[in-house]
Amino acid sequence: MGWDAIAAEASESSTTQSTEDRPPRPRPTCSASPNSFARPRRRRLRQPRGCLSSVRYLSVLSVVLGLWLKLDMALAFCPSLCHCDDEKLIVTCIKAGLDVMSNSLNPGLKTIVYKYNDFPTVDVSMRFLRQLVEADLSHNKIVTISNKAFSSQVNLKHLRLESNKISQVNNLTFYGLRQLEVISLRGNIIESLPDDLFEYCPKLKEIDLSQNRIADIQPTAFKGLSALRILNLADNLLTSVPSAAFQSLPHLAELRLSGNPLTTIGESAFISFQSLSILDLSSTRLRSLKSVSLQGLGTLRHLDLADNNLSSIPSEALSQVSHLESLDLGRNPFQVVHPNALGHLRGLKKLALSGCGQLVQIASQAFRNCIDLEHVTISLNHRLASLADDAFDPAVPNLRFLNLAGNDLRALSETLDTPLSRLETSVVRESLYCDTTLSSIGAAQPHGGGVMLMPDQSSPTTPHSSQNGAVAGGGTTVLSGTGLSKEDMFRRSNATAVIVSICVVSITLLLAVIILLVMRCRGEWPSWMPLCLGRRKEHPIKANHAIYIGTTNSHHHHHHQNHHDPYMRHHDYMQTPSYSCEDEHYYYVATMQNRMTAGKHIPVTEL
Repeated sequence: MGWDAIAAEASESSTTQSTEDRPPRPRPTCSASPNSFARPRRRRLRQPRGCLSSVRYLSVLSVVLGLWLKLDMALAFCPSLCHCDDEKLIVTCIKAGLDVMSNSLNPGLKTIVYKYNDFPTVDVSMRFLRQLVEADLSHNKIVTISNKAFSSQVNLKHLRLESNKISQVNNLTFYGLRQLEVISLRGNIIESLPDDLFEYCPKLKEIDLSQNRIADIQPTAFKGLSALRILNLADNLLTSVPSAAFQSLPHLAELRLSGNPLTTIGESAFISFQSLSILDLSSTRLRSLKSVSLQGLGTLRHLDLADNNLSSIPSEALSQVSHLESLDLGRNPFQVVHPNALGHLRGLKKLALSGCGQLVQIASQAFRNCIDLEHVTISLNHRLASLADDAFDPAVPNLRFLNLAGNDLRALSETLDTPLSRLETSVVRESLYCDTTLSSIGAAQPHGGGVMLMPDQSSPTTPHSSQNGAVAGGGTTVLSGTGLSKEDMFRRSNATAVIVSICVVSITLLLAVIILLVMRCRGEWPSWMPLCLGRRKEHPIKANHAIYIGTTNSHHHHHHQNHHDPYMRHHDYMQTPSYSCEDEHYYYVATMQNRMTAGKHIPVTEL
């Protein structure tokens, strides 16, 4: 019998009594060798080797991962002139003078803001920031972006690359940005958009490509962007609407093409849009709009046609957007708003006709059927002298704001009282707001009959006054031609006079100070200057007497040192001992009298 068996029998005999009173021991969950329980008690308490290895492996792995994360945090370095917030996980480097992107930042950052720096490229330094949600790299003189530079930013949602010098982009530039929602490339020098540019950004909702040099957009440039809602292509070099490229954007809600030299818009250019709500075609040099140019835009609500070359209001084209709510036709060279020009826009709520330098007349029933108008601005049309009495529909229940400032209108007939009766704010001349609800225009006068606002008056007058040949009868509102009253002109003239006076006085004082400084440097002080400065001119006798009372030894000393100086020789002459005692007494008495008389001078002839 081996020693192991003997030890086992002894152990069993010694513990039989105690084990009978104890509850049964749970069996080990892991398999064990048959001989493991035959060993001593200490050996039997060990865990089986299979369980132990797995537990140790997991614990060691967790410790290593924790140490690695701590090491990364410890090695994270915040560049100089940058602000690093480790709690919010934000790094801001604005005008920090960075030449390269730092690769020693905290890898857990959520937001980085690099603006107004000098690094020319976006390279692999971004790959260490895997948790980024927002990145602003604007104003950094970036020229190129390496392919797959953002491949590690799987959580990035906002990317701004505004105001750089990026000239080329391709489908690998934004590789890996699966969660990207907003991208801005505004203010670069991109010239074309290649095919499948945003192939790897399927969740994009907003793209800003304004202020570039884009002249060519490939048909599949926006392929796969079914979630896109806002597209800004303003201020580029597009000469035509890229209809083929827009076919991939059926759910686009806002499109901005302002500032492009489009000149004309072809037929059915926007027919692929099913949800477009805002269309900006301002400053596109449009000369006309065909009847089918806006076909398919049944959901359009806001249209901007300002600052173009439209010679007339495109009524037929506007009939395709019958649900329009806001229309801006300002700064166009048409001369007349013809009858029923906007008759198809029954739901129009806001209308702007400002800055039309050639507009002279708004004809009768020009805004007929526009019964939902709320906000109307017809201002700064310097030649507009005629506004028809029935230009507005009689039934305009919602009109609340009317701006007629800066026109050449002289009077509004009483027939406008009905549509204008519910105005809350009316601007009939510059800087004049009637913030009150009027039952009619004439209700502003306590005795009725209308409000008169003449060019040289600051307050309403009676309806029987007239000026510039415009006689106002009952119910007529006379509008200011210049927009300035006498009081306003008087205040402006006073302010101008005060400013001119202050400038003249300041310049005079400055010249006087300069002249005095020059005279002082040259030693040419005028004789009246000591008196103006409150200083009394000392008489030369006092100085000579003070020098004279010196001893004879000092006299010889000064004479020996300054025999080359004529001024000192003159004083030496005055100090010569040839004067008698009587002369000395005379000068002493004269000096004392001069002090007693407070400024009485001794004539030079007496000297």
